[in-house]
Amino acid sequence: MAKTKVAPQKALSVARLELQAALLGARLANYVKEAMTRHIDRVFFWTDSKCVIGWIRSTAVWYKPFVAHRVGEIQTLTDSKSWRHVPGRLNVSDCATRSRFDERSELIPVRWFTGPDFLYQVEDNWPKEMPVEELQQHEEIKPSKIFVAKSNPERVPVYADVDLERFSSLSKGQRVAALVHRFFNVCKGKKPKSSVVTVQELRVGQTALVRQCQREAFPDELQSLERTNSVSKRSKLLPFTPYLDENNVIRVGGRLDRAQLPYEVRHPILLPQKHRLTQLIVGSYHRFEKHGGTDHVLAAIRQKFWIIRGRQEVKSFKRKCTQCKKERAKPGSQLLSELPIERITTMQPAFYHTSVDYFGPIEVKLTRNTKAKRYGALFTCMTTRCVHLEVAESLSTPDFLQALHKMMARRGEPRSIYSDNGTNFVGAVSELKSMVRELNHSEELQTRLARIGEGITWKFQPPASPHWGEVHESLVKSVKTALNRTLNPKGGPKRSNPTDLQLSALFAEVERFVNSRPITYVSSDPEDIEALTPYHFWLHRRSPVVPLGEYSRPNFQGRFKQTQHLANVVWQQWVKLYLPNLISRKKWRNEERNISVNDVVLIADPGLLRGEWKLGRVVETCPGKDGRVRAAKVKTNNGVYTRPVTKLCLLEEECGYDRRPDEIETNDGEE
Repeated sequence: MAKTKVAPQKALSVARLELQAALLGARLANYVKEAMTRHIDRVFFWTDSKCVIGWIRSTAVWYKPFVAHRVGEIQTLTDSKSWRHVPGRLNVSDCATRSRFDERSELIPVRWFTGPDFLYQVEDNWPKEMPVEELQQHEEIKPSKIFVAKSNPERVPVYADVDLERFSSLSKGQRVAALVHRFFNVCKGKKPKSSVVTVQELRVGQTALVRQCQREAFPDELQSLERTNSVSKRSKLLPFTPYLDENNVIRVGGRLDRAQLPYEVRHPILLPQKHRLTQLIVGSYHRFEKHGGTDHVLAAIRQKFWIIRGRQEVKSFKRKCTQCKKERAKPGSQLLSELPIERITTMQPAFYHTSVDYFGPIEVKLTRNTKAKRYGALFTCMTTRCVHLEVAESLSTPDFLQALHKMMARRGEPRSIYSDNGTNFVGAVSELKSMVRELNHSEELQTRLARIGEGITWKFQPPASPHWGEVHESLVKSVKTALNRTLNPKGGPKRSNPTDLQLSALFAEVERFVNSRPITYVSSDPEDIEALTPYHFWLHRRSPVVPLGEYSRPNFQGRFKQTQHLANVVWQQWVKLYLPNLISRKKWRNEERNISVNDVVLIADPGLLRGEWKLGRVVETCPGKDGRVRAAKVKTNNGVYTRPVTKLCLLEEECGYDRRPDEIETNDGEE
């Protein structure tokens, strides 16, 4: 009985075609065996392919799927030892695959029916077994990966280590370690009792993290304890008399074994300094103890853990804790800046450079039962410290412009005007803020100022920075003191509210009083020169009161020269006596680090509790002419604010915002 098939159209290697033929023969032999009623003891299979015999006598899973599936089926149907090799010249199966067989060109050779001659002989005369082809490097071999597990009988880890650098808290790392332990149990066929992580699993996870930490920090000590139950005399753990507990964890032996204390207190777990697990444990206890002091947190940690140099570790974490930084943050400072040119320029008329500020409100009486609020506009010369006061009926822009025109009509047109943003006023703060905000954004004000002469340069100071306006703030204090003592004398009866006319007269009197103040040292020696006052720059004398006397004859040229001489003397005294007093720095004498872009800061606000101060990020700095930063723009959740460095508490320097921790989410906007 014979059977053959045509080769497939898809190109196959000769070896694969030979394997196909072997499979066909195995199936045919199995079919005949099942069809016959007689019992057959042995069946022999002959093939002229050494490669096929090698495949059949090896393991099927070594090969690629095509060969593996067919070899597996042949091994199932036949015995691999029953396959023999027949030389090609004796293989009668070739009669079905070749067109010419021998020289006589028989159509059907006789041996196709009778088979090869050696089959009629004893088995010893059959063809000798040929060595099978080496198949280790055959192209049909499937590439495989071999996993080698090395067992250490002295120390077998329970499961893989956890990368603690990926976690920001102990609870997260502990939970992941517990899940890893659960995974290994599931692989062993142990099903978890609960779908959530249990307390017992969390404890096992913590123990695993501790073992991992100690393996990394104390490898020599751990090996020595496992072998000899002691450590080297040079070990840093020697003072603690360490030992291994039943979980293979190093604990403190110590001297408290007889104390009536819990086991974990008598024998706490030893942990190294500066390890990530140690930092996570210190952070966990630090937060649990409500950011308490070093001793308080350290005492809580030692109820279960003993950290080598633990006090330094707790202090180090406390210095890095953001919440603790907020609690102890202090506003910054910077070296006191150089005086602006407007403060030290000589031979300039009074009010050439002017600073303006508002104060009030002051109640005035319109009728017997009607009252109104009035405000004071203080103009001061930045060079001579002269003061001019005007009454403003309201905080509106037209009323301020009216006060400004009245000042310029009497004192001259200023070249520049400085003012603050109004956040430092005492009383009626909200009204004054709205007035300053209106001035900042008033097109009418800017247009009318530009039309006056050559134009007036208006310069605003940063919000919440009263020290920037010291030139007028100190005078506002003096003026308010004089007004309060006049309107509400201490120890005397409270006077009724003044009328508008009385308030104007009172402002003129206070103006005379303030401009008569000495701005240089007042000597007790009668031979010394007279102390300078602001009136010396206007009237060339200390008081506006005209000295009495008779003039015999007019001498205008002499009077003019005398006036010029007096003016020169006044300015010479100003340079010699007044300017030297401005040289020294009364405060902020040290140069500090400049606030930089991306610094994380707290905005100090006297009206809020420290815990309510806004957290922000510096988006722009405002350096002075000397390169030192004394103001910056800070972006918060509510917008962008311009603040001086004295209102900014530095938390983190140049925080990278591709980083971490974590970027402050803010919205656009600007104050």
